[in-house]
Amino acid sequence: MIYRSGESAKRLLMTRERLMNTPLSSARRALLIEDHEIVINAVAACLRTHGLLQMFDKVASLGEARALLDSGEKFSMVILDLNLSDARGLEALAALAESWPDLPKLVYSGDDSVDTMARAFELGALGFVAKNEPTSELTTAVDTVLRGRPHLPRKLLEMKGLISSPLVSLPTASVNLTRAGVRLTARQLEVVEMVGRAMPNKVIAAHLDLSEGTVKSHLNTIFRAIGARNRMELLLRAQELGLVSGELPERKRPPAPAF
Repeated sequence: MIYRSGESAKRLLMTRERLMNTPLSSARRALLIEDHEIVINAVAACLRTHGLLQMFDKVASLGEARALLDSGEKFSMVILDLNLSDARGLEALAALAESWPDLPKLVYSGDDSVDTMARAFELGALGFVAKNEPTSELTTAVDTVLRGRPHLPRKLLEMKGLISSPLVSLPTASVNLTRAGVRLTARQLEVVEMVGRAMPNKVIAAHLDLSEGTVKSHLNTIFRAIGARNRMELLLRAQELGLVSGELPERKRPPAPAF
């Protein structure tokens, strides 16, 4: 079942047609995946009130989300719960990350365990908010993700030592990597770009036509080069170094068979 925002089908169609020619910043649209109608309506109302998103498609299962995305519908981001009727734990996130790696994903879950949070970022989440957090945390996370930046929960940062051991302050977008002491190859920069978009290793490998083992090898080299201890810290350092442009490198395609 797909929940809509209360507009008639005709009005919704006219609205979408009008927004096709509207700048993204004023016509942002989200796919909400949550099987509790009260929660999903509250999230939509909160984000609309704060002016972060204007259009919402609400579905209650991974299957419905897949059908909508397969139809070619375009979204600025996905906000999803983890435990759905047809997907348990992180299954839905993993499936969406594999099929739609360049679509920003924010997890909004009742599971606030550090292990779940950390695993979510490994699988392709760009942000994570626990449902027991105040609404201000949700709005901040949505704003951050819409800007193409990762939103890591404070609880996760504290447990992983990223707050008690502050990151080194480095220049931002216009950084001279050589002066900053960072030397990366063109291929490694592509890997960093994709990590900055919260893409899992399997998806990075597919896009760059590499094995997962080669991607892991590149990541180990990158960790040493920029002083990151794990993938989450790399997410933050990539932003500080200005290594994430927001544009996804073109996916490698196998050559056409010869006849």
